Amino acid sequence: MFCFICLNVKKRNVFVPHRTAYEPAFIENGFCDWKNAVRSFDRHDKCDYHREAVSSWKYLSKPSVTAQLDTQLVRDQQVAFKALSVIISTLQYLARQGLAVRGHTDRSGNFYQLLLIRSRDIPELHTFLQRRSSFLSHEIQNEILQLMAHDVLRSIIHNIKNSKSQYFSVIVDETTDASTKEQVSICIRSVSDCLEPTEEFIGMFETASTTGATLSDIIRDVFLRLALPISMLRGQCYDGASNMAGSIQGVRTRIQQMQPKALYVHCLAHSLNLSVQDSVRSVPLVRDVMQCLRDLATIARGSAKRAETFKAVAAGLEFDNPVSPRPLCPTRWTVRFAAIDAALHSYPVILPFLSEVVTMATVDDSASKARGLLNQLETGQTLLGLIAAHHVFGVTDFLSCALQSSTATVSGCMEAVEHSLAQLRNMRSDAFFEKVWRDTKLKITEYALREIALPRHLCPPKRFDQQCRTATAHKFQTAEDYFRVQYFAFVDAVIQHIVQRFDQPGMKTYRDMESVLLSSCRGEEVGDGITKLCELYDEFDSGRLELQLRMLPTFCCGNSQAVANVSSFADFFRTQPVEVRSLFSEVERLLRLLLVVPASSATAERSFSCLRRLKSYLRTTMSQPRLNHMALLNVHQQAVDNLDLTAIQQSFIGTQDSRQHIFGCINSAGGQ
Repeated sequence: MFCFICLNVKKRNVFVPHRTAYEPAFIENGFCDWKNAVRSFDRHDKCDYHREAVSSWKYLSKPSVTAQLDTQLVRDQQVAFKALSVIISTLQYLARQGLAVRGHTDRSGNFYQLLLIRSRDIPELHTFLQRRSSFLSHEIQNEILQLMAHDVLRSIIHNIKNSKSQYFSVIVDETTDASTKEQVSICIRSVSDCLEPTEEFIGMFETASTTGATLSDIIRDVFLRLALPISMLRGQCYDGASNMAGSIQGVRTRIQQMQPKALYVHCLAHSLNLSVQDSVRSVPLVRDVMQCLRDLATIARGSAKRAETFKAVAAGLEFDNPVSPRPLCPTRWTVRFAAIDAALHSYPVILPFLSEVVTMATVDDSASKARGLLNQLETGQTLLGLIAAHHVFGVTDFLSCALQSSTATVSGCMEAVEHSLAQLRNMRSDAFFEKVWRDTKLKITEYALREIALPRHLCPPKRFDQQCRTATAHKFQTAEDYFRVQYFAFVDAVIQHIVQRFDQPGMKTYRDMESVLLSSCRGEEVGDGITKLCELYDEFDSGRLELQLRMLPTFCCGNSQAVANVSSFADFFRTQPVEVRSLFSEVERLLRLLLVVPASSATAERSFSCLRRLKSYLRTTMSQPRLNHMALLNVHQQAVDNLDLTAIQQSFIGTQDSRQHIFGCINSAGGQ
């Protein structure tokens, strides 16, 4: 047996011999006199050289200054690493919710105040905030937001590129933000492996010019940055402005010169809005009613006093659930159904409310406008126009909501349009007008309004009368006959404009492709449809496609819903086993081609709502990169929830050596 302390001190050459020689048994030879072991141990414990060895060992056991510094550095890195993870997660929350990060000062912003609250429960963050503030700067915030936004964008592009067909379409729209800068919103539509169409917002891009050449260059630059081959572009959807849809210098023409396979679709929701807008302008009865609603909303919402007056009048009449007049959207005509519905619902309150406004002493002309508006609303003609518009706008409002779905297909949208047109054609009948007329007469009696009067008959000028002596001007005998013509003219105008607006050049190509698929499912002859399809889209194998189309009647046998439209066939095809779907590879390619064409630009319009929330009049100094990153994170909230914050933290630390010294390194397993 050896003495552990004496032996190790002797090995390190720090042992100091004393006058009394040390016992070799405990250091060199090993102790083995077990008969006198207790007495020998006690003697060795009290000897001078053992005590000296103990003192030397205590000195040797203390860690060095370098070791102590290294230990403290590890502790500091652990504290900083934990604090950084909290900083990143805080920015993730603010960006996901679309909240402002900065305030009037750095310490009054949401970011710093939220960190202070979290530091109460996280001691490492509290220590870090007291020692380092540079990692809370605007530059650090922008860098972390960029890392998160790029991670979201990479996941979106990864899903597009890894789909079976890799087809995609582009949706573009532009608007002006709060700082009067033109923002171009670009979205990408693709079809997943399970045949689900998805539309993803890609980003906002600032531009000083909105010409077709500039916008097409922006689109090409986005494709280049995202490594999306334009050879896979199969559709484009815009709002129909001349710079976008122009046949000579428009964006769609320039894109089709580079990729003729990219079908252009004028946004179906915009087409419906323009159809209703043109219809209203062409019919004086409905046009005057819409102007009355606009003036009514201006008067009712123009001041807090008049708003309270409306509520007081409703309370005095004991009217249940009064709805104040709603303003008319200047660009979305189909949503004016809500304003018409509110006016009809609160008609008994509106009349006494306007009478009360007429007696008010106002500094503006609201009282005089209210008198003229009251005179119009007290006539039966205005109520008739409201009820007629309520029926027609109800159909177009439901259709508009259906056209704005991000998963909508052109085939499904066109079928919804046909159903809406059928409903409008049913409204164009004497029986339906008589129902509208009866409802109006009952309301006139209930509200004590002036009866509907036949307008004064206008005789033609004498010069025309002398030239046309054989013909006499038609004269209506009753007010019902006169307004029946007005009602039919309104419904006819809506139907005519919808048919014209939805008859787009790109629709013919789409319907030909759709006819090839659905006619084959029903066992009908498709003629030269396959030849034309393969001439336009050279990726098809005409022989294989023709053989697979001949197999479709047996494949769809017993399922009549599968041949109704493209969407229903996709639902049926999606439920089939993988082995069965592999038999129809060319048919699936055709189906993906039909699904990838966008029907509306509503996804880009929704990004403008995000832009309005993010870049308000209080945040007009936000830079374009920060705006783009915040918009991406706010729109794709589910992707933000699934972010790997550890990987983002590792990317942030790995950009600089100084950060690795402060926060430490992260190993491949995710630990520090």
